[in-house]
This record gives sequence, structure tokens and C-alpha cells, in this order.
Amino acid sequence: PAMGKFTLQGENLENAQGEVYDVIGHLVGMQHVTEGDRVEFSTDQWQPGMYWVNITKGDLKTTKKVVVH
Repeated sequence: PAMGKFTLQGENLENAQGEVYDVIGHLVGMQHVTEGDRVEFSTDQWQPGMYWVNITKGDLKTTKKVVVH
């Protein structure tokens, strides 16, 4: 669960794109990782609930779930 912010960390995230969608498919946040192995999203303006995080790098894509309180 996230309160205020959450961080995604992993290997080879440099030049990846992170997008966060609410449960009805609206884009609520987007971050581009220019360097390093982590990206941080602020959830201060988001409603409590479940969100889907898509991380895309080239042809590779993964989706994770995050719950915001």
C-alpha cells in the first residue's frame, strides 16, 4: 500500500517509461526514467483505491498493481 508516494526499483530501468492508470483506465501519472534504477510517483492528488502501473522499455512491458490509501 502507498501513502503519499511509492517507488519502483529494478535492474535496467534506465530509459524506461512508467505510466499509472486507475481502475477505469484513466492515466493518472507518468514518469520517464532517464538514469538509475528507480522511479518515484507522488500519490498526494490520487483518490484511495487500486491502480495499475505499466513499465515499458523498448519492446518489454510489465504491469504491477499498487493500492493507495
